[in-house]
Amino acid sequence: MASELVSAAHGLTSRVAGRRRAASDDLIRTLSALPRDSRTFGLIHGDIGVGNFCVDERGGITLFDFDEAQYSWFVEDIALQLYYLVYVYGGEDGQAYREDQARRFMKHFMRGYLLEHALDDEWLGRIPLFLRLRELIVYIGSFRSWDGDETFGSSDNQWFKDWIAESKARIENGIPIVNIWT
Repeated sequence: MASELVSAAHGLTSRVAGRRRAASDDLIRTLSALPRDSRTFGLIHGDIGVGNFCVDERGGITLFDFDEAQYSWFVEDIALQLYYLVYVYGGEDGQAYREDQARRFMKHFMRGYLLEHALDDEWLGRIPLFLRLRELIVYIGSFRSWDGDETFGSSDNQWFKDWIAESKARIENGIPIVNIWT
């Protein structure tokens, strides 16, 4: 597969059991079938988060830390930023807050993004797929950090346990962490 991230997720899903495995395989098949052309696919940063850019006094943004740069669909870079903005809010109240934050972020982010790169509504509508991919990768990373203990029983971090439970349910049911496109 062309996307290193999709390939990595495919290799890692062998450690995820049951419904999460089936949902993960389905997601990876869907992503693998997406078109790859110069308008939609190319080199992305792969890790644009608050620790990987700075803003100068004139508002100019400089990216750094390119260790996760890869070839993928451009919307993946958008989904990555959106995921890491909203994943910290859990529970029923958290869902409403995530959706509100996502709408506000996308309104302002896309205003700037579209000045630099054209992206049609069809591709914006695919962002939920990439949110699901990011959640799968973060879940698998957590799973590996706990030596395959999918109960995460030795963790005393209640936020983490709650996030894991919500994440499992979203992965199993093919639900993105936010879906403001429906």
